[in-house]
Amino acid sequence: MEKTVHLKNHFLDASVRIPGEIPESQRFDAACVVEQVVLNGIHTFCVPEQLDAKRVTTKGIGLSSEFRDMYAEEAKAGEKFPKLGVGILTQPEEGGRYDMWKHYEVTPFRRSYAVSDTGIDFTEEPGECLGLAVRVLRRVSVQANTLTISTTLENVGRRPYDGSEFQHNFLAIDNLPVGKGYRLTLPYDREIRNIMTRGRRHAKNDGFRLLDESGNPGELTDNPVHVEGQSIVWDGSMDHKTFHKITRADGIRTMAEYQWTLSCDQSPASVSETHHFMPSNFSIWGVEHCVCTEVHCTYHMEPGERVHFARTWTFSDDRT
Repeated sequence: MEKTVHLKNHFLDASVRIPGEIPESQRFDAACVVEQVVLNGIHTFCVPEQLDAKRVTTKGIGLSSEFRDMYAEEAKAGEKFPKLGVGILTQPEEGGRYDMWKHYEVTPFRRSYAVSDTGIDFTEEPGECLGLAVRVLRRVSVQANTLTISTTLENVGRRPYDGSEFQHNFLAIDNLPVGKGYRLTLPYDREIRNIMTRGRRHAKNDGFRLLDESGNPGELTDNPVHVEGQSIVWDGSMDHKTFHKITRADGIRTMAEYQWTLSCDQSPASVSETHHFMPSNFSIWGVEHCVCTEVHCTYHMEPGERVHFARTWTFSDDRT
């Protein structure tokens, strides 16, 4: 059974999920899941991955992190492979890469946590598999109107470890439907205008697509956004639409600071995420109720090595 701990100060009330023995999701890290953030007792920012029960979901909510690597492909049917943040998974009959839509047999990693007035420390102990073993130390903390998640990974296995971590931000300002007035500013995206692609979205293209009542793609005749400088601005409703944009490393500007900001004209509130590392790539995804940015941090660890990275969210309104 999962429970929730509140991290509070004068500005913020952040609801952080404490994982139970069996994680709710087989995709996201069970630690540092922030279900909701309330600013000044008024403004909310976090929403579930999906609200429509007819659509498939991987059970994300609010701020949800995922670790990604390619080691599942080494495991044959019935063999084991690790997924950081989740546990040791059993490869199904068809084999192949980890698939977020499949259901796996999972042996969860051992986790512990400690709560203080300003933060929660999570420790995930490694279970060696395929010669791989990584200890995961994570801390979520609040200070003034900011929330920070810091991560330390320690390779205690016999092999080098290559992977990435990316943060899913399932967000809406004050639960306002995504549409006219929303603005997402991405100063470091060289390819921001690719979001303007019209028509059916094929596998290798970015842009918008239309969804029917069952969530299947169709033809799109109008684009609900335009681009102003480094901002994506919504002009119309996202009703039954979804978008997905990927920017690779060569599309990311070199900057002193990497930060995106989401705001809406119908609310004085906004949220920014600052990445204390150079992004290796990122995606933008969204539907009627949610805008989600997914910024990746890629790393390589030799046996015995550690890596550390952090992200900070700033929540603002006309009183902050």
